[in-house]
Amino acid sequence: MPEDDFASPAERADSARRSAIARRASAARAGKPRGLDPAVNDRIYEADELEFLRAVDAYRRATGRKFPTGSELLGVLKSLGYAKPG
Repeated sequence: MPEDDFASPAERADSARRSAIARRASAARAGKPRGLDPAVNDRIYEADELEFLRAVDAYRRATGRKFPTGSELLGVLKSLGYAKPG
């Protein structure tokens, strides 16, 4: 739009914010979940996979860490009773 060429940075930010809110509202009306990868959500998990995913999610919530390290994931596995064979 030609009028956007003369908009201040604050006006552009406000316009972008309003556009994002409108997109989210539109997605909500369409019944679409926000920010979820359909390839991951459409998968049917086995019981042990769900147990692990729930344990990782509980760990993430308890620690506030969005991305646990490999060592932390190993700790989650051990807390579920998994051990290296041999």
